[in-house]
Amino acid sequence: MQITDIIMDFDGTCTVIPAIYEAFLSEYLAGLNNTVFSGSPVLAAEWKEALEKVKTHSPQAPWTIAFAPAAPAGADPYILSFEAARYLLQKKKIQKDIPQEVFKNASDRFPAPWRPEAREVFETLLRNNINITFISNSSSTTITNRLLSLFSVEKLPFGIAVKSDAAKFRIAELSWYSAIPTGTRDLFLAVPPTHEDLGIGRPVYLRRAAYFEAICAAFNNDLSRLPTTVVCGDIWEMDLALPYALGANIHLIERASPFDTYAYERKVTLQDATRGKISSDLRGLLEWVRHL
Repeated sequence: MQITDIIMDFDGTCTVIPAIYEAFLSEYLAGLNNTVFSGSPVLAAEWKEALEKVKTHSPQAPWTIAFAPAAPAGADPYILSFEAARYLLQKKKIQKDIPQEVFKNASDRFPAPWRPEAREVFETLLRNNINITFISNSSSTTITNRLLSLFSVEKLPFGIAVKSDAAKFRIAELSWYSAIPTGTRDLFLAVPPTHEDLGIGRPVYLRRAAYFEAICAAFNNDLSRLPTTVVCGDIWEMDLALPYALGANIHLIERASPFDTYAYERKVTLQDATRGKISSDLRGLLEWVRHL
């Protein structure tokens, strides 16, 4: 099988989370205390206790940013901070939404650096005529600017595209007025609403319309290349489960401590060794193209 395309997640998949997570969580707390907890600031010890409580209950405890369970609550500091804040709001009986600025200010101030091998791996794939498309929850502008900086260029290298702002966390059906053509829409409708029982104490929802529409945008609504596509991400449930159900190959990048990959993520990724691989860094992607 000749791989033609690689779809990349960004946060955690391409970046080094351990380098910034403590600073990010501290800044996120400061943002919370300036907004939703301004009348009753959360102490550092209370924040730490909330973070640990959420992590202890993950993966059964999910990310609920769009209400339906979207990913393990302890998968990364971005999800963990949101769920810890939600827990404290409920505990303190405060009925407020967490402002988007709290996350944005913390992530802007402490951006996770690129994995050191990222540019080399991307350049190797491009030299071998493999298209790379970034589809992430992060904004297209953010990822594009990070790529321009990585390559020290003013225009993205040929073969790299960004189709982000994917809202992979949104569990939803395609709207009846979606522009996705009928034949392609049928691929989405054939995906089961939930995955089979994984033993984590809650369902894993597969139908994520916004993510599907982002994938369709990357392929101009022609998903015939999915069997020769590898989708790479660090959270199986959010990044890889839907593409796999649609027929793509998947590559799981293992998360580093203290956000370690769960055993069930490894097991389900490797359920078919011809379609799923795992590695600790991006160099593992080159295994899909053995002549590289």
